[in-house]
Formats: sequence, structure tokens, C-alpha cells
Amino acid sequence: MIRRPAAFLSATKKAEDNPIELFRQKYHVDDIVDAKVVKLMKYGAFAEIIPGVDGLIHISEIAPEHIEKVSDKLKTGDVVTAKIIDIDWDRNRISLSMKAALPEAADEDETDTADSVVYASDDAEKCRLRLLMLRSPLSRNKGVL
Repeated sequence: MIRRPAAFLSATKKAEDNPIELFRQKYHVDDIVDAKVVKLMKYGAFAEIIPGVDGLIHISEIAPEHIEKVSDKLKTGDVVTAKIIDIDWDRNRISLSMKAALPEAADEDETDTADSVVYASDDAEKCRLRLLMLRSPLSRNKGVL
């Protein structure tokens, strides 16, 4: 039996058999994928996008709110929906974000939300002014409520 170096073996494989090449052909930045959590770390979780190709979900990209530990939200074996936010082909690294894959319900109907606000006040004029402030684009930028 002739033993060949690993570099030779990987060079003789067909491109369609290489998981990275399969990933490169099918997926791009901003694509939404279902990935299976395969390993939890202090700084995030690795999730398998396709067999042989994992991406990192950094702890700051798991949820919109701050979480102390990755295990507070995820466990090995969970299947999560994530957005591909970066691909570094030179280092074969894929960055995923569960947070970016969430529906942006807050931005969809801002005016409807402002119209549905009810105040427990007898002063109708104060309520009317408050509602006008909520609808104002300036108040959204400055955080005025």
C-alpha cells in the first residue's frame, strides 16, 4: 500500500465533493440559513450550515437583549435560523447572526403603534401633544418620548 501525503489526497478530490466549495456555490452574505448548533463556547456557538461547514454565532449576535451565557439561549442540537453576516474565504470563517435574522416588526408599522398608544390622563391636550411627538421623526432620532 502506497501512502500519499494528505495534500495530494485533498488536491485529487473533486470540487463538488469539497464542503467549502459546495457552500461557496450555494450561499452568500445576507442569506438566511437553518443551522444546527454543534458546540457552545464562552464567546458564542458554532452551528453546522451544511455537513462539514460550520459558522460562528458570536454571543452578541444570539439575541437582541444582552445575555450572560450562551447556554442561557442555546443548547447543542438546537436548529436555529441565522443570517450569514460575513464570509472570510482566506481564513474559511463564516459569521452568523440570529439577531439579524429576526423579523423587523418594530420598523414595519411605527405609525400604527403610535396610534394605538393610550394614556391614562384626563388632559386631552397633553395626550394629543404626546401623540404628535411620537409621530415626529425628530423625536425618534433623539429618543424623546
